Amino acid sequence: MKYRFDELVDVDQIQSLMRAFYEMTGVPSTITGLDGVIYRTSSGVIVGAGWKRICLDFHRVHPEAERNCIESDSCLALYAQQNGGGHYKCTNGLVDVAIPLTIDGEHLANLFTGQFLLEPPDINYFRAQAVRYGFDVDAYLDALKEVPVFDVAFVRRGLAFLEMLAVLIGEMGLVQKRLREQLELSRRAQEEAERLRRDAERASEVRSHFFASASHDLRQPVQAVRLFLDVLGRRLAASEHAFAVEQASLGLASAEGILESLFDVARIESGVVAPEPQVVSLAEVFDALQREFAPQAVAKGLVLRVAPTGREVVTDRLMLERILRNLVGNAIRYTKVGKVLIGARRWGDGVRIEVGDTGPGIAPEDLHRIWDEFYQVGNVSRDRREGLGLGLSIAQKLARTLEHQLWVRSTVGRGTMFSLILGLGRLTVGQEPSYSPP
Repeated sequence: MKYRFDELVDVDQIQSLMRAFYEMTGVPSTITGLDGVIYRTSSGVIVGAGWKRICLDFHRVHPEAERNCIESDSCLALYAQQNGGGHYKCTNGLVDVAIPLTIDGEHLANLFTGQFLLEPPDINYFRAQAVRYGFDVDAYLDALKEVPVFDVAFVRRGLAFLEMLAVLIGEMGLVQKRLREQLELSRRAQEEAERLRRDAERASEVRSHFFASASHDLRQPVQAVRLFLDVLGRRLAASEHAFAVEQASLGLASAEGILESLFDVARIESGVVAPEPQVVSLAEVFDALQREFAPQAVAKGLVLRVAPTGREVVTDRLMLERILRNLVGNAIRYTKVGKVLIGARRWGDGVRIEVGDTGPGIAPEDLHRIWDEFYQVGNVSRDRREGLGLGLSIAQKLARTLEHQLWVRSTVGRGTMFSLILGLGRLTVGQEPSYSPP
């Protein structure tokens, strides 16, 4: 990206340096653009110090004389760019010196000093010039008397100082340029992130709208197929086709589970699902979970242990049950040996419901991904018999809808503990409990 000189360098700060230079040497200075136009400070004052009246009150206010100044400055700027600096006698009769100001290899401006002479002035030349431009001759010649006369050796010493100043200004500009480039990259990255976020939101809205709209239409044919399979199953129970009907039923059950999970996500994201807070007995919820999952645990040789509790909470019972059902189902699915625990205990001003297991645990690099939709730890082959990978995502979305907190802690080889924090019965839904993350 291209930058102007005054975007990279604080000309007000340079003004202070030039004033100090003038006070030491008596040599006026300024900064001009490559087109010969003089830069100005934030207050509109010409950048530089020690400007003489012969330029300010005469040359720079007369159209033809000002054209001569700009033309001479442009020629000197070109010479300085090609030769790294030099001096030049302008068309109006004064001597100027230019040093190129380069930032990151790009010539952006020139550091000028001038309005001096290398020898006593030719009075007749300047008198004729005053007459040509229509100046007051006496006033013009009085202004000429203020123009200093320097020898070449002094000018060379001043030129060496200006070259060091030009390097300093270039370094200041380079720092500012790098900062601006970083800010520009950051701005573009933020814009791109915002664009991607909007695209993701639109895609999510389209998906949610599609599934919400298609829910009823998709359920009807699936239910019809279920009815036909039940009929076939009864008629072919004793025949050689019974196994095929059983496998078809299992496949349909898997498809129903997938569709139901997708519909759940769509309903939650579209806002169709709204909490209906009520006082909920955790003992009743835990009893229901034990009745539902005990056969699955026994079939795998696991112990399903439910800690007794008399606690009550204010929440949506159906949503709470769905969250815990997904957590317990996952625990049983991934635990090969040992037990699955369900319990609740006081946690600050709230209640902490815990679902733990003695399964393989989750690696630290996978913990942040388990909440993603369609992600399953250890199911690289995407075997749909292992589920769709929406259980934890749905649980998290429901927890957020209820304004509860859902966290996980896991140790590879020792097991995983999911914690759901929610308010006590006397609290209203959405109040923040007082606790520290586990």
